[in-house]
Amino acid sequence: MADNQDQPVIYERRGQRFLDVYALAPEVSPGLVNQYRENNPQATTRYVALTTGPYAAFAVVELPVQDHLRQETRALSGAPGLLEDVFKTPGPGSGDQTLVPAKNGPRMLRRSLWQEFGAFVGIRVEKGKAEDVLRDTARVSGYAGSAIVLGAYDVLVDVGAPTYEELVDRLFAITSTDGVVSTDSLLVTDQWHRDEEVMVQAQTNKA
Repeated sequence: MADNQDQPVIYERRGQRFLDVYALAPEVSPGLVNQYRENNPQATTRYVALTTGPYAAFAVVELPVQDHLRQETRALSGAPGLLEDVFKTPGPGSGDQTLVPAKNGPRMLRRSLWQEFGAFVGIRVEKGKAEDVLRDTARVSGYAGSAIVLGAYDVLVDVGAPTYEELVDRLFAITSTDGVVSTDSLLVTDQWHRDEEVMVQAQTNKA
């Protein structure tokens, strides 16, 4: 749905090229995050969270890509077995979604800036307004990452706050941004990150 954006964002890490895929599931096991804490056989998953709202879980997955796959955006977002592995289910769930970033905001999603309360906001925008919304939502206090995405939404934003009340205010600021048509807010209730140092820092910030 992103405006004139049909190429996924490819980045390099340790000499390997990767594509981020954001995965959403309306139904998952309540113990999903604990399963990742205890054992993470799905090494491509960088981050997973339990959420409230239209989706029960959100995950960031790193997929290694090859040159001949660069144009295959839909194939990449629907990689066989991806959602089953990420959400630890025996088969694809009804209503599962994947989003692929076409352009990152000032921060990549789930790279840094952890706070006590957080949410991911899926945004649908007016035609031609995706770039403006990407820019303006990055100015909201507590901004932690964003991207113009290919999929069910036009823009995806990660925002946080030290209190629930402040988070609600920041979510309102996002929904009130010029060019926004509608939003779905996924409030994080539990989370896991592959990098243990990130989680340690998150717990330190809560103290």
